[in-house]
Amino acid sequence: MNLITDWRRLCAACTALLAALFLQTTAQGLTIENELLRLELDDEWGRVLNLSAPEGGVNLVDPAADTPLWLIDLREPHQDPLVPAAAGQFQVEPSAPDAPALRMTWSAFGVEAAPALRVVVDVVLDAAEASSRWSIEMEEKGDLCPASIRFPRIGGLARQELEALAVPIWMGELTRKPRELLNAGGKARRLEWT
Repeated sequence: MNLITDWRRLCAACTALLAALFLQTTAQGLTIENELLRLELDDEWGRVLNLSAPEGGVNLVDPAADTPLWLIDLREPHQDPLVPAAAGQFQVEPSAPDAPALRMTWSAFGVEAAPALRVVVDVVLDAAEASSRWSIEMEEKGDLCPASIRFPRIGGLARQELEALAVPIWMGELTRKPRELLNAGGKARRLEWT
């Protein structure tokens, strides 16, 4: 009896069980959900396909929108911005043993200044309310310094009655007319908060 081998088998079995409980694979992608929120991601690049209540709720996202989950502008000359589709490898795994959470990792970007560069995104659904926490990190980036990181990017929000938009400025700000704010004069625009 090899204790290390048995321990590894037990850990692998527990990881597979947790993945089956919290990380479901559907026909279109990967899904995590709890009693309050369902989040479905494309299994090719991690694009958001569905954000809804778990039992037949209205999808807040247009799944046809082709918006990458993140975009990283590098300060390197002649370097296109990094997006998930630029990665040679993509991996998804459950990231918390007791919660609907996942970790997505993109790598093999072919960036000469950082050949081992990885972009890691963690998503955790809140157990107490219909919200989620997202984080992004660049690993093995060497001396690369991003000029900007746009994350999370969720495109094609479906129209809803009584829409509101909250933004992360100090204590928070709220507008009850987000489409008028972001599409002033019929022209789309981007606002950034730092």
